[in-house]
Amino acid sequence: MIRSFEKITGNYVTEIKGQNKFGYYLTSFVDFYDMREISDYYGGIIRFYDFETGKVYEPFEVKRNVLYGEPLFYDGKLYFLKADFNEKMISLYRYYPEKECEVIFRIETDKVNLYNLKVMGDKVHVTSQDSVFTCYYPEKTSFVIGERETVDYIDGDKIYCSEWQEEQNEETGEYKYFEYLIIRDFRGTILNRQLGSLMQRHDGSLFIG
Repeated sequence: MIRSFEKITGNYVTEIKGQNKFGYYLTSFVDFYDMREISDYYGGIIRFYDFETGKVYEPFEVKRNVLYGEPLFYDGKLYFLKADFNEKMISLYRYYPEKECEVIFRIETDKVNLYNLKVMGDKVHVTSQDSVFTCYYPEKTSFVIGERETVDYIDGDKIYCSEWQEEQNEETGEYKYFEYLIIRDFRGTILNRQLGSLMQRHDGSLFIG
């Protein structure tokens, strides 16, 4: 049997890791970084779906030059970024449909790196990364990461990164792609480096493959 949500839009609903009640839809045609080159944009949509009740929630109406980031579930609430390029502000929202929608952190757009700006971690961290990883909330830190390195997860006082590698045997042509797991502290110091790729299941548990 196929169940239906109360509002059908034809958009794919993505499950939010760490719980099984809510999914979401987010317009992804333009991201925060793209807005540096765009003078006017129709506006983004963030929509939440309740798998248990079938209800659909849109906490904000579409507004020109306003975009949203992917949500994170933590401590029974949903967290996401709202970027208002009219006001030139990034806001972190804590949200639970029909109960709570409040700003818990704000920062000006010119004080953040908009590249890969998102919420992440076992708790709620606002971060960005390119050649430099920066955390803006709840504490500020910044350090250089490797050119093949990406920060994937934050767990307590540890930052988990993946470093991709590739090898090709010149004689046989055999190609191998694999990853190393790098664990850093909040100063960027490497605590451990091992062969492995980190994954997070929808229940929030972590595995190394």
